[in-house]
Order: sequence, then C-alpha cells, then structure tokens
Amino acid sequence: MGLKARERVAVLGGDGRHTVDAGPEARVRIYRSPRDGGTGDVRRLLDSIRAGGVDRVVILVRFNSHSATDSVRRACKRAGVPVAIKS
Repeated sequence: MGLKARERVAVLGGDGRHTVDAGPEARVRIYRSPRDGGTGDVRRLLDSIRAGGVDRVVILVRFNSHSATDSVRRACKRAGVPVAIKS
C-alpha cells in the first residue's frame, strides 16, 4: 500500500492565533494578514500557490483586506486550488 501525501493547507488571516480544523493529516501553514504581518506573507502565499505548493486555501476574511483576499482568490482560481472563506 502506497503512502498518501499529506494535504498542504494554507490559512490566510490573523496573526497565527486563529486556526481552522484542516484534519489530522493536513500540513497547515499560517500566513499572517497584511495588517498583522505586512504584505510579505501574502506575497509568499501567492508564490506558493503559483508554484503548486498548496492544495487548499482557507481565508479568514475577518482579518484581511479586500485586496489581499481578492489577490489570493484570483491566484487560486488560476491554479485550480480550492478556497474556503471563513469569517
């Protein structure tokens, strides 16, 4: 029986204290919101999406700007990466 790769889940929003239940096998990486971490985390997430390093994205909209949310959603749509929006 082959090994199944762990799902790579990116969470955009907040400062890392707010997480989502991605499942026990998922590898979750937190990308801070522009307000909490500057725009560097958003740029790194966009690069990771474009490079195929993310399987799923969860956006915590309560902690993000419209421009960050829109940029990530567009990148996910182009890359075929599913996005979940949480408030």
